[in-house]
Amino acid sequence: MRLIRQNDGSYVPQLTTIWEVEELAARPDAWVPICRVGKVETIGEIHSETLKIRLYPDSQIRNREIVALASGPSTFEEGQTQTEQ
Repeated sequence: MRLIRQNDGSYVPQLTTIWEVEELAARPDAWVPICRVGKVETIGEIHSETLKIRLYPDSQIRNREIVALASGPSTFEEGQTQTEQ
């Protein structure tokens, strides 16, 4: 998927493959980790229903950067500071 930066600084995902849609639909009301293409380290999460993006602290991405759904559960911990976008 491609993350498009909005005027307010938030990001909106542009889903580019059917399997991304299917994977998110299979995980109702869940935060799904995202990573840079070809990398293992997660940089944030996407909510499976609202498609809201939250980036982990110190994660910076470029406008229109392509990211992928990462395998495994959410790694966000309660109390952890994040940028919710």
